Amino acid sequence: MNPFDTDLLDLPNEILLIILKKLDNIDVLYSLFGINNHQIEILLQDDIFTNTLNLVTTSSITDLKFERFCNYILPRSHHCIKKLILETSSMERILLAVSYDVTMNYDDLVVPLLRRMTHLEKLTLYLRILHRNAFIDGTHLQNEILDYMPQLHTFKFYISTQESIFSSFPRKSNSDIERTLTNIKYGQMASIIDSYSGGLEAICHIYSLPFTFSRLGIITTHFPMIVFDTVTHLSAYDMIPMEHEFFIRISQTFPMLKYFSIQNDRPLSFERNEWESDKNVSYSIIEFPHLISLDVTCANIDYIAQFLLETKTHLPCLTELKVNYYRLQKVTMNFTRDTTRKNCCKINRLFVNVSIVFSKDVMEYFPSL
Repeated sequence: MNPFDTDLLDLPNEILLIILKKLDNIDVLYSLFGINNHQIEILLQDDIFTNTLNLVTTSSITDLKFERFCNYILPRSHHCIKKLILETSSMERILLAVSYDVTMNYDDLVVPLLRRMTHLEKLTLYLRILHRNAFIDGTHLQNEILDYMPQLHTFKFYISTQESIFSSFPRKSNSDIERTLTNIKYGQMASIIDSYSGGLEAICHIYSLPFTFSRLGIITTHFPMIVFDTVTHLSAYDMIPMEHEFFIRISQTFPMLKYFSIQNDRPLSFERNEWESDKNVSYSIIEFPHLISLDVTCANIDYIAQFLLETKTHLPCLTELKVNYYRLQKVTMNFTRDTTRKNCCKINRLFVNVSIVFSKDVMEYFPSL
């Protein structure tokens, strides 16, 4: 497909959309996705371009085009895709290209799909299941999935189940879950039950050993001190304060952490306006040597200060920050505070919750933008 010239881009959106709809959507996405043209970006949001992606019947699916879909297009558009048609030879590469969101349709969709894979010899399974009545355990895995795969000889997995708060099923303990895993023949396995909301809600993590995945489901302040040295992406959530010691544990438990998201609206301290203080009372400075992205958009102002103050945390590689603009403005004291400059100096991607043109003060405070 030839690139559009300037005259074509001058056409009204309605006319351009009619033209693009007559073309193969794979070609349209390959040629136009991510070209930094606002008009085109708006048009490509139409469902017709991403609802169904057929990577089988397209005659012009070259290696170069396939690489672009795996490395660039799918990771940025997977949330819009409803149907994906693949060849078996490309299935693994495509599915590994994207970290898919949590599922609430595990029993209705995922289990029937896995049961049809009767000739499967190797299975790597990563699932985050939301609002299920009972935790996934070893008995369920064996009876509902593995018994349908007689040729399977290698099974690596991570499954987290967030139990529904309205579940009428009695909650199993961690020792109960671990006992069910001993009956599975595919090597060592472990489990962790992580509770929150005063014990009303819980997440159960079960996984094969050694742990080989780069992502872990959401954790809370009750997460045990177990080292996961392959995890690079992590989210933490709780409804009680996350103290300084919790983040020390995070840095030690996840030594290779690169992407970290915090959701907690409770103040870190009972002291009012703790975020204004530069002091670090007898605490060691926490270091996240590999962290490149921090998301504190849904975090109390105390956690923004916890990570940006050099007296509390050292972030030598931080290049991306997602944050509430007005809280950032307060923590940096209107972009003048010296003790938060060091952790901000390498940030070249700043995402805030409002549409705003950054002032000269902001640009000077974040010199890498």
